[in-house]
Amino acid sequence: MDWSSRSANAYWVLSQLPLCCPFTNAFEHVLGRHAKQEADNHILTACLIAWATNMGLGRMGEISDISFHTLVSASDNFIRPETSREANDRISNAIAKLPIFRHYDLDDALHSSSDGQKFETSIHTLNARHSYFGLKKGVVFLHSGRQQHPDQCLHHRSKLA
Repeated sequence: MDWSSRSANAYWVLSQLPLCCPFTNAFEHVLGRHAKQEADNHILTACLIAWATNMGLGRMGEISDISFHTLVSASDNFIRPETSREANDRISNAIAKLPIFRHYDLDDALHSSSDGQKFETSIHTLNARHSYFGLKKGVVFLHSGRQQHPDQCLHHRSKLA
């Protein structure tokens, strides 16, 4: 697949990803083999984008060709912490197999990247700080995407080596 000459939005990337990394297979129905509903990648992708962007299923139902009811049903039946972890592990493993993965090592040591998001708090908490909210306090959620051995990473089962 030639991705080099195409500008891509999040939906296009997520819709193409199953062609080389079957991460959507991780989203099994909550009833397992007894389920009558099968996963639909188009609907799962819409649900994932709605949750990841904090848009929510209601707004996604308003702006897409998928009804709110269909989104809620798919989200409730397929997207759970354990299925999301498995899908994430599959994507991480696929990334680790890419030739470019090791090109960013520093002196043959794996490195990491991190990002954070600050949420304003309406009540006083021990963890709330002023920081870039000015006069308002907030708490920070940090994400670390570390390239390390899975034994060193809490709750991470991908096969990064």
